[in-house]
Amino acid sequence: MAKSDKSKRKSPTPGKIKSAEHKKIKSADSNKSKSPVPKGKPGDGKGKSSESKAKARKENDKIPKPDSAKNKPPDSKASQKSEAKSDTKNKPSDPEQPSENGEIPEGEGAPEGEEIDPEAEALRATLRRVMVGSLEDLPPLGSKIVRIFTSSTFTDTTTERNSLMETVYPRLKEFCREKHGLEFQVFLGQKYGYRPIPTFILATEFDMIVDVVKEVPSDAALLQQWYKRDDNAVPPIMILQPISSILSNFNNKRHQRLMEKDQNAWWDIMGRLQKMLRKGAQILFLNRKLDREQMHNYFMSVTEREIRHGIINVDNTKDHCLAYLRQISNVNMTALRYARNFVDVIGREVDKEAERFLSILRDEHLPGKLPPNNIARFTVEWTGKTGIERETHAAYLKEFCDNFYCRISELVNRAVEENMKLASDLLYSEILQHLHTCMNFCKVFQVT
Repeated sequence: MAKSDKSKRKSPTPGKIKSAEHKKIKSADSNKSKSPVPKGKPGDGKGKSSESKAKARKENDKIPKPDSAKNKPPDSKASQKSEAKSDTKNKPSDPEQPSENGEIPEGEGAPEGEEIDPEAEALRATLRRVMVGSLEDLPPLGSKIVRIFTSSTFTDTTTERNSLMETVYPRLKEFCREKHGLEFQVFLGQKYGYRPIPTFILATEFDMIVDVVKEVPSDAALLQQWYKRDDNAVPPIMILQPISSILSNFNNKRHQRLMEKDQNAWWDIMGRLQKMLRKGAQILFLNRKLDREQMHNYFMSVTEREIRHGIINVDNTKDHCLAYLRQISNVNMTALRYARNFVDVIGREVDKEAERFLSILRDEHLPGKLPPNNIARFTVEWTGKTGIERETHAAYLKEFCDNFYCRISELVNRAVEENMKLASDLLYSEILQHLHTCMNFCKVFQVT
């Protein structure tokens, strides 16, 4: 106890510190008052020289500030407000944080001197759109299924298709396990393919075509027999009727003779319908009642229709679509039985119209929609009697299959990587599901 009292006596008391500080402040004030005052009006301070002002400032700086003033917490509301204001001013804004009105502000871009990453900006823009509930340009829903759609004519690509089925698709199935994406591949040779009559025709177009061909009453009657109006569609359309609804024995396998009779009759009827529709469409185009695309609808092959649906009329083809173009340099037209498998033939000659349509599709439309890296070209020689054989064209088939496997693997990897950037966010995925459901309902909703 005595020891502690002794230490108490040695420690300076707060009162003494205060008095010492007071004496220093007082002496400083007295020194200040002794400084000579230049000429001028007394008390106005205008005559004081800059030298004396600097000296006074130095002396004030030497005066120690009381601890109580130093450690005193701010108690005024004004100081708290100013601190809060400065804090919010200096705090960096979060581009994904909603504002007071519930909207997510647009990103202000990268800081000065840093490059803007287009991929990151696109990702942020997608996230913003989904989070605010925008139905425009919705990203697709995630999936663990890889769908590979290969579009081509059948007879001229049989060898390549069989090679894909045997050597490539099993490897891709193993590679794509637990991955997802949607891919579209087109394989074009020198055959434009089957060109059927349209299954659906706009009612307004059909009526104009009937007006063109009505000079031959039997032609107009044939069109109206096979196409029936559907007013439930908006706008109304004309639908090609099932063949067996008019030719009842078309699929009657119990009576082979009757079935062959109706099938032959159908091919004759389809040829007549095709000529009438194409003639009417060409006249309407020349009279500027149809545009070129509308007219081409009556001349288009099944393969081109698929390619338009999967490549030409869609966005972002770079990450989802490939084209393989094969050219046989010396098709043997004397072996017509096999040559017709690789080119379009009318009678014993090459179909020039189909050849022209194929050239436009292959050399103009596809290169205009796909980047060069997504188009692979192969040139082979006609060999033997059948043209393309597995033994003689083994090197070509191996190169084709290896290229196909590598490119599809790249597309799948890219699709998985892109989807995983946002798909792991459960809130984002749930909102996206709701938006797609809303969009599906909106598509079939009509105001009457």
